[in-house]
Amino acid sequence: MNWFEALILGLVQGLTEYLPVSSSGHLAIGSHLFGLEGAENLAFTVLVHVATVMSTLVILWSEIDWIVRGLFKCELNAETKYALNIVVECFSRIKWRKSSDRDCLSWGACSL
Repeated sequence: MNWFEALILGLVQGLTEYLPVSSSGHLAIGSHLFGLEGAENLAFTVLVHVATVMSTLVILWSEIDWIVRGLFKCELNAETKYALNIVVECFSRIKWRKSSDRDCLSWGACSL
C-alpha cells in the first residue's frame, strides 16, 4: 500500500465513521477497489480503527472525565445518574432468546 492509497482509505474511514453508515464496509470497498488484500490490509484496518477510538476519546475526554470524577464522589449526583443511564441502556439492548438447541445471547433492541 502506498501513501496515496493509505490517505484515501484514511479519509474514507474518518468521513464515514460518525455517519449512520458502515465505515468498515466503505473501507472494505475502498480496499477492494485498490486491490489490497491480506495482512497488510488487515493491519491498516486495525490501525485506522484504533485511531478512531483514540480520536473519540480525545474529543469526548471532558465528558468522560466529568463522569469518572462524579463516580468517585460516591453520591447520587448528576454524573452518577448519567453513568447509570448508560449502563441501563446497554443492558436494555441485550435480550435472551431461545435458539433451536440452546439459549443464546443476542444484541438488539428489546421487544416488548
